[in-house]
Amino acid sequence: IMPSLVGSEMCIRDSEKGRVRRNIEPGMARASATAPSSARPGRHEFLSPEGLRADGRRQAEIRRFICKLETTDGRADGAAFVAQGNTHVAAAVHGPQDPSGSTRKMAHDRAIIVCELAMAPFAMGEWNPRGPSDRMLTEIAAMVEAVFEPLVLTHLYPGSQIVIQLRVAQVDGGLRCACVNAATLALIDAGVAMRDYACACTVGHVQGTLLLDVSAVEDGAGAELSVAYLPKVQRIALTHLSAAIPADELGEMLDLAIGGCKQVYDALDGHVREHMRLVAAGYGGSNAGF
Repeated sequence: IMPSLVGSEMCIRDSEKGRVRRNIEPGMARASATAPSSARPGRHEFLSPEGLRADGRRQAEIRRFICKLETTDGRADGAAFVAQGNTHVAAAVHGPQDPSGSTRKMAHDRAIIVCELAMAPFAMGEWNPRGPSDRMLTEIAAMVEAVFEPLVLTHLYPGSQIVIQLRVAQVDGGLRCACVNAATLALIDAGVAMRDYACACTVGHVQGTLLLDVSAVEDGAGAELSVAYLPKVQRIALTHLSAAIPADELGEMLDLAIGGCKQVYDALDGHVREHMRLVAAGYGGSNAGF
């Protein structure tokens, strides 16, 4: 048997039987080869027989939620940080202030809301520089503006603008919702008058199963519904659906998303109240009834 190299394959000729066997070298195997259907991801990879997901959560549980107020050096009027699982967003609010550097027309009877969103080049797990023209960032910025324009009492600040700057450090699903939640905290920290909290959460439709607050892996396996909810007035502010789903399951997805938004509200409101207690204690008003 005489081996010889031909391109990226090794040909082994069997002189007795006159056959040629082609063996692909291990280092030259193509990663793009199609896997058999039995090896493709199945339902058990997202929900175990015990009803647990890969990170140990149940279907209707949100990820670990961390939020902080006043996380900048004071150059902004309000600042906040939100981590929903491994999705990290920092928010800063400037204003109300005189309109400057904006191409929009000034509204003399109210304030205008401007959202600026930027993503770190390493936020997606690999180096991927993004500019302000990126479609996803533009859509999310427009969504944030659409949520807060009717929510902020803009008539109290005529002829001004309120700029919401969002900086994404890491993405692992639910980016739209994390941006809304971070912006809510930053506006509260800036003292901007609002009608209610804006709390957001996602629901994934993954292989016929509904999962609350999906990660990037779960999101990539199905459709994602993002919901911004106003818990005090009990009204949906905005929805975004990434793909088509059965119409008869939309109501169940909305109910699950609203339940997740209420969990987010409990975390946000609890942190704001605790922050105000600490502020009051620092000014000698520890007995203030927050």
